[in-house]
Amino acid sequence: MLNLKSGQTLIELGSGDGRVLKEAAAKGVRAIGYEINPVLVIYSKIATHKKRQLIQIHWGNFWKAPLEKADGIYIFGLGRYMEKLNNKIIQECKQPVRVVSFAFRFPEIEPEAEKGGLYLYKFNGSPDR
Repeated sequence: MLNLKSGQTLIELGSGDGRVLKEAAAKGVRAIGYEINPVLVIYSKIATHKKRQLIQIHWGNFWKAPLEKADGIYIFGLGRYMEKLNNKIIQECKQPVRVVSFAFRFPEIEPEAEKGGLYLYKFNGSPDR
């Protein structure tokens, strides 16, 4: 849904076992994941080892993750955090960015597309940030 091209950057907030990162890297997309669970970080680093030139996995709280380099963002968040994430994206992204959220919608924003529990949003960026 993000339609990222080779050379672009995906940031996954809550990267879990690394499967989304691997799919992105298979298309030549630079993939950066943030995961708070250390067991999943270790597992995903092992699982994505072959694509390590394109994949970075960081252990930590994704609220501290810098988003300004993202061409696309993928999140499997929780409903109660979607408004806070909306504000983070608006504050940090200078360029337009597409965001796919699995299962949870941003409040008061209509998605551009919806498919199988995935919601696609486009944020225009704020160049004067």
